[in-house]
Amino acid sequence: SVVISVFISLWVTRLYTEQDLCFAQGNETDLDENVCQESFSDPDAETCPDAFSRFSALTGTAQVAALVFAPVFGYLGDHFDPLIIVTGCSILGAVSFGLVGIINDPQEDIAFLLVVLWGISQIGSVVSSQFFLAKLMPSDIRGTISGCYSIMGGIGVLFYTYVGGVLFDRWYEGGPFVLASVMNGILLCCCVGILLG
Repeated sequence: SVVISVFISLWVTRLYTEQDLCFAQGNETDLDENVCQESFSDPDAETCPDAFSRFSALTGTAQVAALVFAPVFGYLGDHFDPLIIVTGCSILGAVSFGLVGIINDPQEDIAFLLVVLWGISQIGSVVSSQFFLAKLMPSDIRGTISGCYSIMGGIGVLFYTYVGGVLFDRWYEGGPFVLASVMNGILLCCCVGILLG
């Protein structure tokens, strides 16, 4: 969710800023006026309407995909091995986030497919991993494990937000997505290790 809520907007706004695609309302024909440059840290519908519209559409699409597929993964978790589902979601995440290195333009229509895949992989990993823990852990320590799960999730969010922001600022705008791809790759390795162990 951090990727969707934070870095999609930065990704889109950076592109619109660098390509001078942000215009003040009522003056969209003035190619020399790039008001996003002045308010890059807080773009909104008034200062950068085109970027705002685009990243809102992409973010909304990803969130809707996650909302739609949440019950699907709940059903799958009841009928299949959750670890297999987590493995599949990690593969989907590693590939789809990694594609930003090839398709680094949110203006292209394929960006909507990318964010749909992001939303599906993220919600799938969250729901299925919870199913996995619930089925694996003894009933008398499930509360403790759930608490640890939440704590580690919070630490992961802090880590990803910080490192992703550093990569965005010091490397390139697709850095946070590459990091997400790498983290999904690590998850995939852990899943395969458990399956083969």
